[in-house]
Amino acid sequence: MERRATFADKNNMWAIHIQDDWKITRKLTLNLGLRYDLFTPPTEASGRSSYYFADARRVAVASGSGDRIVSMDKNNFGPRAGLAYAVNKEKTMVIRGGYGLLYTLDGTDYPPSIRNPPFTNTIHFSQFNGQQPTNARTYFSVNTGPPAVTTQIDPASLPASVALFSVDRKQKIGYVHEFQISYQWQFSRDWSLDIGYVGNRSRNLLTTINIGSGGTAAARNAAGAFLGNVLLYSNAAHSRYDGLQTQIQKRLSRNVQGQISYTFSHATDNGVGLIGSLGDSRSGGRSGYVNPFNLDADNGTSSLDVRHLLSADAIIDLPFGKGQKYLHGSGASDKIVGGWQLNIIQTARSGFPFTVLCNCDLGRPSVVGNPFSNVPAGRFMNAAAFSTTANITTLPANAAGTVIRFGNEPRNPYRGPAIWNTDVSLFKNTNVRENWRLQIGMEFFNFWNHTKRTVPNINMTDTGSFGRFDSFYPGRVIQYRAKLIF
Repeated sequence: MERRATFADKNNMWAIHIQDDWKITRKLTLNLGLRYDLFTPPTEASGRSSYYFADARRVAVASGSGDRIVSMDKNNFGPRAGLAYAVNKEKTMVIRGGYGLLYTLDGTDYPPSIRNPPFTNTIHFSQFNGQQPTNARTYFSVNTGPPAVTTQIDPASLPASVALFSVDRKQKIGYVHEFQISYQWQFSRDWSLDIGYVGNRSRNLLTTINIGSGGTAAARNAAGAFLGNVLLYSNAAHSRYDGLQTQIQKRLSRNVQGQISYTFSHATDNGVGLIGSLGDSRSGGRSGYVNPFNLDADNGTSSLDVRHLLSADAIIDLPFGKGQKYLHGSGASDKIVGGWQLNIIQTARSGFPFTVLCNCDLGRPSVVGNPFSNVPAGRFMNAAAFSTTANITTLPANAAGTVIRFGNEPRNPYRGPAIWNTDVSLFKNTNVRENWRLQIGMEFFNFWNHTKRTVPNINMTDTGSFGRFDSFYPGRVIQYRAKLIF
C-alpha cells in the first residue's frame, strides 16, 4: 500500500490531492484518490472591475481590491479510481481502466470584468472633432497623449447603446467525467498492441449568450429601456467525446523503432467556447446561438471533432559504419558513412467540420437540396442547395420585439477535405570527443509539398467566393540543423 498527499497553490487556484495504491493480489492493483479544487474569481489590485447584472439593471462595481463581486463555487470534489489487472502470469497481457472527475477553468479572450463602465471609456487614435469643419479630424500621438475623458458612463444609469458584459452571479466551475479502459498485449519481445475506449462528459463549460435586445432581451437599464449589446459569459455549455484508440508499437531492434496509432472518435457539443474555429456557425449571426432560448439547438458535431486520425512514425539507424551490417570499417570511413539516422512521421486525418452561413439575420440557412450535386467548377459545394426563405423557423418576438429566425441546417454537418502530411528528417551523428557529439542534418516538413486545404468560404450569400478555398496549410518547408550535444 502506498499513500500520497499533495497540496498546490497557483494564482487563483488551490488544490489538495490524496491517493492510495493497493496491491490486492500479484495480478491486481487498485488506485483510489480524491482531489479538491478551489478556483477563486479574479480580483483587480485597485478594484477596477465590474459586471452588468440583468436582475439589477445596472453595472456592479467592485468595492475594493478584494471584492470578487460574484460568489465562489466551493463544491469541487473529484474522486479518482484506477485499476491494472495482469491477465496471465507473464504479465504480457494487461487490462487497465480508470475514472476521474476533473474540474477546470475555460480560457477567455479577455476577462469580462475589465470591459464594463466606468472603466471602459474609449478614445480612438483618429476621432471626429465637432468644433472643426465636417469630416475634419483631430489626431493625437504618443507624445501628446489622448484627450481627456470628461464624461463617464454612470454604472447605475446606462445608455441603451453601450456594450456590456455579464457573468453568472453564482459561479460554476467546469468539470469533466473522464473514463477509459484498455487492453495491452506484448505479443513478442519487440512488439506490443494497445487498444482501448476513452470517453468524457463535460459540463458547465464556458460559452457566451446574447442577452441584449437581439437575443433573450433580458438586459435593460434602470429606466426599463432594452439594452442592445450585452454578452453573458455563462457556464451553460456541455460536450461529449467517445473514442476507440489503437496503437501498435515496435521497440528498437534491428536498427528500427516506431509505432502506428489510429483513433476513431466523435466529439459533440453545444458550443465550442470563446475561441473561434474554422467554419463554426458561432463566428457569425448574433454573436452566439441561433436560438438563445434553447442552447441545445446548436448541439451537434464539435468544431474540434476529428473523426479519423492516423499517425505513424519510424526512427531508422541506417546500417552503415562501425558495428553495422554494411561498410563497418573504422577510422575515416566510419566518420563519413556511420551515424546516419532517418526519421519519418506520417499523419492523416478527417477534414475540419464546418457550417454554411449567410450574411443575413438567420443564424443558419436551410438545406433544400444536395450541396454536393451539380457543383460548379472550382467550388467545393453548390450554393443553390441552401435557402434563406424556405423551411425557416420563426420564434415569437422577444420582449424587445426582435423576431429570431433560423433555418433547418444543423451545426457542423459538413467536412473539408481530408488532410495528410509527411515529415522527413535525415541526421548525421558524429562523436567529436568522448562526451561531445555533433549532429547535422536536414528536416523536410510537408515533404511531398502536398496541398492541404481547410474549409471553403462558408458564406452562401457571397456568390463570387462561396465554396472556394482561401485557407491552406503551408507548403514544403526545409530546415537545416547543426547541434552540438555535450
